[in-house]
Amino acid sequence: MNVFLTGATGRIGNAVAYRLTEAGYHVVGLTRSESGAVKLTEQQVVPLVGDLTDLDLLISQAQAADSVIHTGYTWGQ
Repeated sequence: MNVFLTGATGRIGNAVAYRLTEAGYHVVGLTRSESGAVKLTEQQVVPLVGDLTDLDLLISQAQAADSVIHTGYTWGQ
């Protein structure tokens, strides 16, 4: 199963990503930074650098996934 996970480097998202990959799921994780992408790669998560304001990116990833888990947030929006 392919899962698209927002907020993948946050406290909750990171725990969810860990559990999903341990269970054998293919996870694409949204992160806002290159350092977050490195962290996700080390955890066997496919990183996707972007943010929650890019609706085209969110829509395309959601359509490509079997499941979407939203744990991300944007400060000050």
